[in-house]
Amino acid sequence: MTFKEKLEKYFSIKNVGYTSFCLNLICIIFGIIYKSIPIYTFFWDIFGIIYLISLFDNLLLIYLNSIKLNKSSKLGFRLNIINYIFLIFLILGMMGLGYSNSIIGKIYSTLIIDYLWPYLLLYFCYFGPLIFGSAIAFLNIKFFDDNEIWGSKGDNLSEIPSNFKRRLKLTFEIIFYGILIWGIILAYTTFSGAIEPFGWIMAMSFNHYTLFFTFIFLSTTLILLNLGNWKYNRRKYYATAIIGLTISGIFMMPLCLTPFTLFNAEMSFSTTYGYDWRNKIDPIIEMNYFLTSPFSIPEYFLGIHPKECIVIQDVLYYQNNSEGVSLYFDAYLPPNQGAGLPGKNSTIIQIHGGAWRIGDKGQGSQIQRNKYFAAQGYVIFDIQHGLNRDFLQYLAPPPSNVIGAFTINDMIRHIGNFTHFLANNNIYGANLSSVFLVGGSAGGHLAMATALGIWSGNFSHYFNQTLKIKGLLPFYPGNGLSGLDGDQELLYPENLINGTSPPCLIYQGTSDLLCPDVSRRVQNRYIEKENRKCAIIWLPLGGHSNDVYFPGYFNVPFIYYMERFLYLAVNDKI
Repeated sequence: MTFKEKLEKYFSIKNVGYTSFCLNLICIIFGIIYKSIPIYTFFWDIFGIIYLISLFDNLLLIYLNSIKLNKSSKLGFRLNIINYIFLIFLILGMMGLGYSNSIIGKIYSTLIIDYLWPYLLLYFCYFGPLIFGSAIAFLNIKFFDDNEIWGSKGDNLSEIPSNFKRRLKLTFEIIFYGILIWGIILAYTTFSGAIEPFGWIMAMSFNHYTLFFTFIFLSTTLILLNLGNWKYNRRKYYATAIIGLTISGIFMMPLCLTPFTLFNAEMSFSTTYGYDWRNKIDPIIEMNYFLTSPFSIPEYFLGIHPKECIVIQDVLYYQNNSEGVSLYFDAYLPPNQGAGLPGKNSTIIQIHGGAWRIGDKGQGSQIQRNKYFAAQGYVIFDIQHGLNRDFLQYLAPPPSNVIGAFTINDMIRHIGNFTHFLANNNIYGANLSSVFLVGGSAGGHLAMATALGIWSGNFSHYFNQTLKIKGLLPFYPGNGLSGLDGDQELLYPENLINGTSPPCLIYQGTSDLLCPDVSRRVQNRYIEKENRKCAIIWLPLGGHSNDVYFPGYFNVPFIYYMERFLYLAVNDKI
């Protein structure tokens, strides 16, 4: 028996049908258990691998059907239609999983009723394809010996009008070749950074969803392969197959690089804060409150449920009628006033991004991350600040109460007013002797300017000096990129770094074409000042703002180290 014959025997319809049925059933059972018992064990890592294999196995079975079915028979024709429906359902299911998890991460409420519809969508999009795939596998097993389906005999379907079939086929080919072409553009621009600024925008919008794209474009490819009359155009067949497999493989790359990401993150963190840093964390605290694993495949698909905390929205902290601004904040408070929690009511000031011209607190910021750390005992303030009036506001309108002709100094002054508000009101039990600044992009720049401005003491005319900065966490900071007027030390806050500046942990994606140089510049400034307290967590193929998908392979690894960084800083261990 030749190798090809052995391969065909091993990957027979019957064998693949049985494995597909069993794997789908296992994933259904594991999915129910996983959502019922949200406690990490290494079995969930095994489950994640099984789930991926199950999806690939379902697609392999569909492919074998496409080349072996007798589509001119009634049963074969019907099974072929079912296969098309499954592939379209899988495409929509992958889109639904990403969408539902994203929506869950942007809901203020902690009431389960407010999460009902996105969770129903999530479960439908997870369990639906598995149940559907099990049904197809069962049909393949049941009719395996039926010559009408797999042979050349059977009722002919020539009664279906050929003109209708041709038009329907052409319509589907146009749609799905359009999707495939979009996949080519997306794969090329997001990971190469080509066609600026289009590539940067694509990477910012889609890189965190690429594992879903793997199965979306594999399904698209199978639909196209099944549509064509490939006996008369083999080149088109192989070209479509190669292109589809290539772009699907490209979209798998961030997941495949995750072990490399985690290794480098561990080395960066350990090199900066000491190789014994793990020994400085209370193992009971770590076991009860922190992520056990820096990434989990089931979490990527089934999500991470938002933590319980108290959310207070839209509290006014600054109003100036002459400027035309009214600035508000949202507060995320720990349960039971933070008693016994690792955060010790330390204060986190979260500053949203948006190119200094758009964006907002709340849904324009990081609601699920704020909830996550509030549940660990941090008092989090997600604040507004003034924005510079710009044409971008027609594309993504921010609240009218924050818009004006504001410079960087004005924005810093607004944030400074919030520090005075905190110091003068002593609200929500916030510990002002342990303060952290967090922000992304423009917010990362403003967070650095605020933290280092307070620490330096050079800007006491803006900030309340009673706040004690314990650390700063800029996500892809945009220092010097605003194009707005302001003091040089505020435009480039890294110039404020000295030998005693507070610890800094930076999130930075390698496919972000704007900010990697800024992050390196900040770290180098720490090193120049003989201050070894700045680490960068590099996310290979990560774009700008790819932390927005909370359970993703770009965000979860950083959260893993962020929570440990905060604990060490709160307890003065770094």
